[in-house]
Amino acid sequence: MQQAITGGQWSFPSGIFYGGTYESWSRKTLTSILLEHTIGVPRIILLDFHTGLGPHGYAEPIIHQPQHNVAFGRTRDWVGAHAKSIVGDGSASAQVTGDGLTAISALLDKSVFGGVSLECGVRPIEEVGQALRADPWLHAYGDLGSALGQDIKRQLRAAFFDESDAWQGMALWDRR
Repeated sequence: MQQAITGGQWSFPSGIFYGGTYESWSRKTLTSILLEHTIGVPRIILLDFHTGLGPHGYAEPIIHQPQHNVAFGRTRDWVGAHAKSIVGDGSASAQVTGDGLTAISALLDKSVFGGVSLECGVRPIEEVGQALRADPWLHAYGDLGSALGQDIKRQLRAAFFDESDAWQGMALWDRR
């Protein structure tokens, strides 16, 4: 079920996990920065910090390559044996398509590249799912300025960010 929901879709613009029809401004900006500042850089590792999945406060390193791929082994050597593949390795994330790390890998084909998502849990998956469903509903049918709209935005923030110093310290702690 997680794969079906979070794997991405390109059919319903007001739906959850819509991939879009063109590059976003942030993707264009990141591409420009990367191409400008990585010319001639022999090895690059990019850490993409995400929240919402997995145990509370644990930042699971996830490599967007299958385990048999040489890039997976190299990146795992760089970040540690606790890193998991997004492909059939039991990571907190479903296997996604159209993700930024895969696209960036193709952009930086002149460098040895390793991309890692750090996926850090905040709230139970049921609460995250509810927040993820409520937000596109709000944008399609609701009123952002209403009390319900503000409640949904607070729910969404709480699903992906914990204000406590304890969570923030756990999320950034190096476990090696």
